[in-house]
Order: sequence, then structure tokens, then C-alpha cells
Amino acid sequence: QSILATIGSGLAHIFAPLGFDDWRASTALVTGITAKESVVSTLSVLTNTTSDAGLSAALQQIFTPVSAFAFLCFTVLYMPCVAAFAATRRELGSLKQAIFTACYQTGIAYIAAFVIYQLGTLLLGGQKDKTIVSIVIIIALVIAFKATRSKKSDCSGCSSNSCSSCGSYSDLYKEYKKDHPDKK
Repeated sequence: QSILATIGSGLAHIFAPLGFDDWRASTALVTGITAKESVVSTLSVLTNTTSDAGLSAALQQIFTPVSAFAFLCFTVLYMPCVAAFAATRRELGSLKQAIFTACYQTGIAYIAAFVIYQLGTLLLGGQKDKTIVSIVIIIALVIAFKATRSKKSDCSGCSSNSCSSCGSYSDLYKEYKKDHPDKK
């Protein structure tokens, strides 16, 4: 057992509703934070396979077809690699906003994989009782989240450079005005 395997084992229960509760899958996702390409390499190492055929056979023991598709979607959508995260931080100019962006992307990935796995299991005849309960819980959480969000201003969210109802300016327009004070 390595430290990475211990971390992966600790995270495995979080991914159970997505269909991949095997510690090797969650460990591969942890290494994917450094680079998405390392997810497949990690799975190959953890399953002790050296050929494509061996890896394919080993992955069939870890994933069902539906959970494999959910895993694929989660891997594509969750937090970008560390290099992309650093670029996001630099572009946004804030660590807090970069962390929010990474968490938001990972949340979207989790929800997408959850829906894929739960609906796929339901439609293909899997554990229907657990699937229905899981779907009801996620719908209740989404409704509760939307109900608790409050609008902070009367701004209608227009995309113009200036808004007559709230007087706000887009950041890009503010920067332009600062660089070109003589232009309207």
C-alpha cells in the first residue's frame, strides 16, 4: 500500500454513486489532477498490465459499460490539470476564483457522471431501488440549492457595456475606458 493508494481508497466511497467505487479508479482520478493522460497510465500500473488487451480485460473487472462511460465523462469534465489551474489563477488574478472554478467544474463533472450512471442503470435494468432514491435525493438537493440562492442586485444580467438600470460596467469596458479616456 502506498500513500496514493490510501488516498484513493479514502475517496472511493465518494464515487460509489457514480459507479466506480474501486480504489484504483479513484486513485487514477487523483493522478489525473497532474495530467489527464496519467489516468490511463495509472490504471495500467494499478492493474499490473502491460498490453492493451490486458488493460481492457482488467478494466472490465473494475467497470461495467455504464460505469465506464460515467468514468470517462467525469474524467473529461473534472478539474483541469495543475498547469491549466495555474493558468486559470493567473488569468483570473485570484486564487479564490481559481479554486471556485475548479470546484465548479468538478461539481458539474460529478453531477453529469451521476446522472449518466444512475439513468443508465435504471434504463438497463440495474439496482432500481437505489437509483430512484439517488435521483430523488439529487433533485431535492438541486431544488434546495436554487431556493437558497438569492439575487444580490437588481441587475438583469445584460451583456451591454453599461447597464442603465444598475449603472454597472463590464470589467473589459472599464479597462478600455481607463486606457482610452478620450473615447466614449
